[in-house]
Amino acid sequence: MIVRDGHLVIFIDGTGRFEVPVPKVQYVLMGLGPVRVKGLHGPAGKMRLSETGKGIWIRIQGSEYVTPVERVRKVISGEHRKAAVFRW
Repeated sequence: MIVRDGHLVIFIDGTGRFEVPVPKVQYVLMGLGPVRVKGLHGPAGKMRLSETGKGIWIRIQGSEYVTPVERVRKVISGEHRKAAVFRW
């Protein structure tokens, strides 16, 4: 997961590349609700904050992925270049 051209770009091996605009990721980080994840051909899934607030859940094409909130914040701020996404 990286930031490119104002979007959080999620790379899933064997599945593809998906994007969420950074302002929409910030919406999720504030706990305001889920947002859509876009693929090359339109909507591909949803991103939401975990119940504990420590993780971001990403559902893409029927599969679930998770990444720590703190890593996402650091990637968005530019402190870190990338963050790992784990299949759940």
